[in-house]
Amino acid sequence: KYNPSGRCIEIPGQERVSSKACVRAFPVVVKNDWIWLWMGDPAEADESLICDSVGPSNPDWELRTRHIRVDANYRLEIANLTDLTHVAWVHANTFGGTTAYVDIKPQTTVLERGIHTDFWVRNVPAPEFATHLFDDSQRFDLHFDVEVSLPCNFILQFRVHSAGDAKEGPSNGELLLDTYSSQSVTPRDESSVDYYYSWGARKGTTQPGLVALLMEANEAAFMEDKRMLEGQQERILNKPNVPQRHYPHDSGPSRVLRLLDDLLEQERAQDEQQARQGVDGDINLATNI
Repeated sequence: KYNPSGRCIEIPGQERVSSKACVRAFPVVVKNDWIWLWMGDPAEADESLICDSVGPSNPDWELRTRHIRVDANYRLEIANLTDLTHVAWVHANTFGGTTAYVDIKPQTTVLERGIHTDFWVRNVPAPEFATHLFDDSQRFDLHFDVEVSLPCNFILQFRVHSAGDAKEGPSNGELLLDTYSSQSVTPRDESSVDYYYSWGARKGTTQPGLVALLMEANEAAFMEDKRMLEGQQERILNKPNVPQRHYPHDSGPSRVLRLLDDLLEQERAQDEQQARQGVDGDINLATNI
């Protein structure tokens, strides 16, 4: 048995435990039902860097959680999460059902450690997974409010309105559903990640069985992402020298990855400076992000 500082305090059948029996301890914070672990220099741990979210214990929401493994580099996940136009083709059988996502003009704000994106998809049919709930003629306005923060946290508030006639700004249709999703990608190694996520609806805007339907659709959609991302990873490994081309919807991924590279460079420079000053170099500051 080990105490929170990492020192062994009990060994079965042994009365005395050596003070040298210890393991490395890491700063841990529990916030909104998420467990956050800082793997860098404990002196650099900063709770204010943890993103805001809504946890499943929040009484105002009905939320469920899941986890999957994706065998792809975490930077591919970042690119995927910061370009939601891929819904039109990758998720044609789940979240899709319209090509309107390709024509969105999101409002994007670059933050110190990420980006905030806000956009509407107007006068579109129900998502493919929910078409059986509505008449073919029904149309909706969909609102996406997304914040992506480094290293790879994705917070989404997704609202569904009945289709209004507003062409700009908020929909003037009736709010039908208010949902919330917290997602976090944790690298296992260079070519795989653990993907933790939640999704659900604000109480008062949902119906019996709807959250289960949302989560079922989410699981199917993330398997679509998994196939696509693992395919990308395989192609990149097999043909690493093939040049990549960017197009307008890559602006979100490019901004976030640029911020990530800047922070990694700052940490590398800090690490080198500490090494030159004789500071213990065993701690790899790159693990901070």
